[in-house]
Amino acid sequence: MTTLPSTSFGAPLPPDLPPSAPAPPTPSIDELYRWAEHDAAPFLQKLSLPEAGHSITAWTDALPQARTSAQLHAVVEAVLGDGPSALGALHEFLKAAAAQYEHHQEPVLAASVRSAAQTLTALGDTLAWADEAHLRSAYGAVLPRTTTPQRHLPASVPLTAHATNRRTR
Repeated sequence: MTTLPSTSFGAPLPPDLPPSAPAPPTPSIDELYRWAEHDAAPFLQKLSLPEAGHSITAWTDALPQARTSAQLHAVVEAVLGDGPSALGALHEFLKAAAAQYEHHQEPVLAASVRSAAQTLTALGDTLAWADEAHLRSAYGAVLPRTTTPQRHLPASVPLTAHATNRRTR
């Protein structure tokens, strides 16, 4: 029995396309997010964790439980993504702290905290791009190798409010 090479999460890679076969379509990032969100939904329901902004420790403890790319993405997105994430909560905290420093006549501290908030935003963007590359790699490796690639893809999974708040590239 021949064993196919696999991704880091154990999903087999499809065989190489013959030279005459058309290249599979490149999925959009919204499709990748929908697929990952759909694939990880049972995992997240089982975890039953609070919003990451309220308890990052619980989400950190959930990382080793992730067994697929979708599950890992779901945990990372909850902590680092836009919306009610730990990174978003920290960003809002820094903005509020800067406003309070301004209110208390501490403009140097306010500027420093605002600068930290801007750095945090840039870090969030960098992490989002890395996560997007991870999803492209994970889902690109398992795209069906047929002339009608859409038939097995979970592209019909509806976007949630969370996915529509995501950064755009």
